[in-house]
Amino acid sequence: MVKAPPANLLLTLEAVVRLGSFKRAADELLISPSAVSHRVRQLEDLLGRSFFDRVGQGVQPTSQALRLADVVGRAQREIAGAWQEAHAEVQSGIVRVSCMAAFAGTFILPVIDRFKRRFPQFKLDLTSALYSGSPQELRYDILVSSGARPGADWWSEEIMPLHVHAIVAPDAKAALVPDGQLLGPLLAFTTDAMTWSDVAAGLGLEYQPGATIITVDSIEAACAAAERGVGVALAPISTARQLIQAGKVVAIGPPVATGMSYWLSAKREDKDSPAFTAFRRWIQRAVAEPGGA
Repeated sequence: MVKAPPANLLLTLEAVVRLGSFKRAADELLISPSAVSHRVRQLEDLLGRSFFDRVGQGVQPTSQALRLADVVGRAQREIAGAWQEAHAEVQSGIVRVSCMAAFAGTFILPVIDRFKRRFPQFKLDLTSALYSGSPQELRYDILVSSGARPGADWWSEEIMPLHVHAIVAPDAKAALVPDGQLLGPLLAFTTDAMTWSDVAAGLGLEYQPGATIITVDSIEAACAAAERGVGVALAPISTARQLIQAGKVVAIGPPVATGMSYWLSAKREDKDSPAFTAFRRWIQRAVAEPGGA
């Protein structure tokens, strides 16, 4: 693959095409007209053909010059826009929070108005579980999730153990869990810490190795499918209780320990910041007294 030329050469070409003059491009770039000509010649040498035709006292860009200048101009505008957004976030003190949707659904969304009043500078995104090294980590200042924790650049602490209920639609229980058997279909994602045979043992049920397992991308998707009678899902206790109280599902057996936990993480350089300290206290209160934070 041909290596792209240096950015300063491309920016010079774009300025000449846009302004229609080597001199005006030189004035904008704060360099001499001869330096502009030198840069353009460097580009022409790399390509092996001219970018401008002389027309009287001026220059006429070729089709290649017009195409390159258009691309470079659009890239400049996108970079400038991204920089403005980043600068605005820094100036406004925006704190980017990634919170696992299942956790937020129990502890944040029910009191979202209070949350927004308490943390007006926070930008909250609801996501599925992150994993160590996830590119998503780079976009956030605070993470609330479960499973593998983020990398070494993050400070983390456990918020609460992650225990789950096996849930099923009331009118589907007899067909999906007959005579003490965990027949399925089984809805959820499995982890290294817990398999469906572990779940069955925790529920006091007999696991059928041939049971259909449907892998979904989130707890919310598994719960929604369980409500429709598609199969048996695993839901965090807090989520399961809400669905049970609403009459949408019933629980099968006692809660099951997953060996996992919800955790809270912040970038190490931010862990003692006033914003994170306040958020951490708020989360601790929310877990201790759901709805009261």
